[in-house]
Amino acid sequence: MLVMAGLIIIAGCGESGLPEPFSEITEIEQPTDFDARYPFLHVSGDSVLVSWQSRVEDDQTRLYLAGINDTQWSEPELVTEGSEWFVNWADFPVIGTSRSGDVMMSFMTSSGPGTFEYDLNFITRSGGAWNEAFVPHEDGTLTEHGFASMQPYGDDQLLTVWLDGRQMADSDDDEASDEPHDSHGNGDMMLMHGIVDPSDGIVSKGSLDHRVCECCPTASASTDDASIFFYRDRSDDETRNIAFVTYRYDQQEWSSPKPLNEDGWQVQGCPVNGPAADSYDNTVGAAWYTAPDDQPYVKVAFSEDHGESFSEPIVIHEENTLGRVDLKMIDSQTAIVSWIDQVEGQTQLMTRLVDSGGAMGPAQAVKVDNYLADRAAGFPRMTRLNDAIYLGWTRPGEPNQIELIRGELALD
Repeated sequence: MLVMAGLIIIAGCGESGLPEPFSEITEIEQPTDFDARYPFLHVSGDSVLVSWQSRVEDDQTRLYLAGINDTQWSEPELVTEGSEWFVNWADFPVIGTSRSGDVMMSFMTSSGPGTFEYDLNFITRSGGAWNEAFVPHEDGTLTEHGFASMQPYGDDQLLTVWLDGRQMADSDDDEASDEPHDSHGNGDMMLMHGIVDPSDGIVSKGSLDHRVCECCPTASASTDDASIFFYRDRSDDETRNIAFVTYRYDQQEWSSPKPLNEDGWQVQGCPVNGPAADSYDNTVGAAWYTAPDDQPYVKVAFSEDHGESFSEPIVIHEENTLGRVDLKMIDSQTAIVSWIDQVEGQTQLMTRLVDSGGAMGPAQAVKVDNYLADRAAGFPRMTRLNDAIYLGWTRPGEPNQIELIRGELALD
């Protein structure tokens, strides 16, 4: 591991007294010498769980999981492997844990010859052993299913949402076609929900929104009273605002979809740029990318009423941003946000602190390298363990490798 010197500060916002996010950044050694791509980071107990996929042959993929504490890795664990998986920079495996400590992970497998014909799979570990993977949607259509998010529910279960393309099946013709579908089709993508028991599989499921953006990642957060799930919606006139739905535990029912903000971004194709969310105590923070009138923004909003409503958005960054945001709450008023931008020919992975009152600290670059603009770099993912933020992404190459840093938070 190496301590990175000369942290780059881009534009201060200095009215708030908030500092730049990190007082020190440490690079963490790779967990493997083999191909590793599209990490996801999730805190469980006193460790950060990190997942990644490895391509070992043209048609063979392995899903790994390892824990890290401070800068020390556990031995990587092979979760599952198979052929004809769908391995994609935007639709990557995610991790969830139940309150009792069971682990659930997602991954995607091809269901047909078309590019976007693939199934979502869940695999769970209960009682120390991995159970057989299962497909939660079970609609049998050769369409796109993925982009899952999950939150603990009750003591042993997990509440999940995913994008479901069953309405896209044979949407161009009344007759079924033997030709592979290399586009999303003309039907509507849906947002589905499910409750999963790690031992018994899917318990219940249903639809939340019948027309959503086709391939933007989803996000989620929880409070004492509710779980809130975020996604990019899609209106009849192709306005694609970020929306959210809330599941109230006491009522055991879902709210209707609501826009996080009326950004008014009309775009004909999916921008492949989803929201991010996290909570601290009962405050929820959400970050997202939008680009109405070709003006890109990274925005943040907060909720203090368990996801019933959100504040007016705070603009974190504008101009020359590629989005691919993430957010983690630091305390009940403050969040750290990450995004990718491009300035004077350089691509940078940026971070910034913001509080619910709208105050921001200086933006701080944690990585400057033009490969970050490539889709192969994936979506940088963050998590927080104690007073440190862990942030991981993919360095494309032969082989692909995980880049992982640990940043010491500079808060008092």
